Amino acid sequence: MDFQEKDLEDMIFRSDADLVRKKGLSSYRHDKVFRQFNLGAYGIPDMVGITTYMHNQKMCYSITVYELKKGAIDADALAQCSRYVSGLISYLKRIGIKYPPSIQMVLIGDSIDLKSNFIYSAQSNYELHLYTYSFGINGLAFKEVCARNYYPTSLSERGYGHAENLDLKAIHKELYRICMYKERFDTNTIFT
Repeated sequence: MDFQEKDLEDMIFRSDADLVRKKGLSSYRHDKVFRQFNLGAYGIPDMVGITTYMHNQKMCYSITVYELKKGAIDADALAQCSRYVSGLISYLKRIGIKYPPSIQMVLIGDSIDLKSNFIYSAQSNYELHLYTYSFGINGLAFKEVCARNYYPTSLSERGYGHAENLDLKAIHKELYRICMYKERFDTNTIFT
């Protein structure tokens, strides 16, 4: 079977939300989910979930933007999803609604790109959730991925790239010496 992004979207959207969460997509908790929500020049996200909740006796809401990939989750998927979030914020401002306190991004793919620096971007984005999916004899299953547990394959155990022989103590000692030297002559700044 040639599994497409649309098939993945159909399976998530048409399934009971409790079943989708039991299959591992724990972030799928929304009052309303839209498919192919047109954001004009910003593009069309696969799915957008809206969740309402009470906070300090005030009705609040959060938005989750889903980007589904047949293949690996990568920097292009993150950029694409970020563009959708920008579009949503712009749209909400235009209709007079302040953007919600929480806009989350969910990227779903069959794997994670570890050949580029994508994982660093994922590690620094706290409103981003990554999931991998698999499709087997028991149907569709999701696994949430903690980006902080991954490193690019270009990062060796001894250091980044060709920096295996870094002497961090010597670097620290030299930085300290430079700072102390600069401090004697310029009390306003350490480096110029």
